[in-house]
Amino acid sequence: FIDPNTDQLYNTIDPKALKIMQDAGVKIMPLLTNNYKSIFRGETVRRILKSPEKKQKLIDDIIAVLKKYNFIGVNIDFEEIMMQTDKPLIEFQKQLYEQLHAQKFLVSQDVIPFNDEYNFKALSNYNDYLILMAYDQHHSETKPGPNSSQKWIEAAVFDMASKLPANKIILA
Repeated sequence: FIDPNTDQLYNTIDPKALKIMQDAGVKIMPLLTNNYKSIFRGETVRRILKSPEKKQKLIDDIIAVLKKYNFIGVNIDFEEIMMQTDKPLIEFQKQLYEQLHAQKFLVSQDVIPFNDEYNFKALSNYNDYLILMAYDQHHSETKPGPNSSQKWIEAAVFDMASKLPANKIILA
């Protein structure tokens, strides 16, 4: 997680669960999110993306955690960033991807279907995978309906597949 008060990375890794997974030989790729206490904090990500120092500090901290816990990479889930341009996010992913790949780590990123805030093509260049979050079609801020109808999921997959090679897409 990212603490919105300090813009610092912190984790809530359960040591017992981690040991079980590692003893079983499970490859682990943790999620880094800007969700703090059940609220996506876009302002935190905006501050970090605008500061070369904070951006590099976050990348350095990610690498340190990946090495410390013997993880295989990181999955980025930054939501509700609300920036005027997607260039800072793409540049962050580029820096993260290049630095993690240099050390043989994977990088993936969660993306919301049918969301014009994401430049899927550009992001696919700086992620091993884009995780298509094909859920939450209906939620507390929409009219009632299924969490994810079959037709909606299919439309989301076809839309994403029209923009990217299929081997870059993971359906969530």
